[in-house]
Amino acid sequence: MTDEDLLSLASASDSRQARVRALRERIDNQPAAAIMVDREALLELLSPPPVTEDGDGEDDERDPVSYAQTLLAQHGLTVRPALKDADAGPVEVATTPKFAVQGAIAVTVIAVLAGLFGFWVYGVLYAAVGAIAVAIVARAYPRMQRSAPAWLPPGRLLGAAVALAALLVITVVAVVPIRQHRNDVGKARGLVVQADQLIDQGKIDQAKADLFAAEELVDRPPLIDDVRAHLVVAQVQRLLAVQSRNEGLLDEAGRAFRRGDFARAIAIARRLGNFRDAAERLRAYRATQRRARHGD
Repeated sequence: MTDEDLLSLASASDSRQARVRALRERIDNQPAAAIMVDREALLELLSPPPVTEDGDGEDDERDPVSYAQTLLAQHGLTVRPALKDADAGPVEVATTPKFAVQGAIAVTVIAVLAGLFGFWVYGVLYAAVGAIAVAIVARAYPRMQRSAPAWLPPGRLLGAAVALAALLVITVVAVVPIRQHRNDVGKARGLVVQADQLIDQGKIDQAKADLFAAEELVDRPPLIDDVRAHLVVAQVQRLLAVQSRNEGLLDEAGRAFRRGDFARAIAIARRLGNFRDAAERLRAYRATQRRARHGD
């Protein structure tokens, strides 16, 4: 590429971004995706814009070499030898996927660290998908940079955009469902623990309701088997307690009947309902009471 060609690019626009995009288009049209240009002419093409009166740029930000290399890297271009090392004379400007790969790696590393902070599985998923995105950027870079929108520089931003898109997909497909499931498991565990406490308080029906609610959230919530066993034991104990109480009431009804307290015996037998022979005793108690009233 001659100095005149570079001058034509410089005169076409005052925008340095527009100039480097035009240079990139020239390079893409070359069979080897590379051109030879004069170092000084390249620095002139990509020289920093003049500092305005209210400008507050630092000296290192206005360094022509650093400024030019930053612009070239944004658009996926590399210079061999590097501008800071090259002497006056021709240098090669060529496309390279390394900057896009760097952008993809940077986004992946950030996502992996954020994922590991939440749950190690998230980090593993992000690492796997990010590695795939990096490999795709490295292998398919020429095609990707040609099909990228004009507003997206084909350097680090392109690689970052590809990795970000892949990470967003895995977030929606896997991370969000896993997170929701973990939340449901946590809620179900809380319900199971609460049911266990209710069993100790003798609130069996409420405990059953909490266990049913936990199973609606997830299949086989944590601790569910142990708490169900606790529930069965509590129910058996309650049945035995009711049995023992009713046995005592039945004996008390018999004692009341024998001492002639028919009203007490009848009241107790009525409370017992169909427990053992309580119904038969109730009929006998009432018959005896009627006979006693008629003086039989």
